[in-house]
Amino acid sequence: MRVEILKESKEEIEIKLDENHTLCNLLTDEIRKDKSVIACAYKIEHPLKKEFKIFVKTNGKDVRKVIRESIERLEKQFMELYKQLKK
Repeated sequence: MRVEILKESKEEIEIKLDENHTLCNLLTDEIRKDKSVIACAYKIEHPLKKEFKIFVKTNGKDVRKVIRESIERLEKQFMELYKQLKK
């Protein structure tokens, strides 16, 4: 997966990913669960390209920390699912 930071400050970030709706939707939904998030959305650059932009804005919390914590929560959920299916 290719990740490119397009814009960044402590409270805002715009990221370009070569991924699909599934990952972007999952990630933005999880990011929005953080109470410090003011805005979080993604958009597709072109329907025939696999390039998405994710935008996140917080009310003061470090935006990278918000994203990392969201990814960690998703990882735990998937590990739990994996364990349940492995039984």
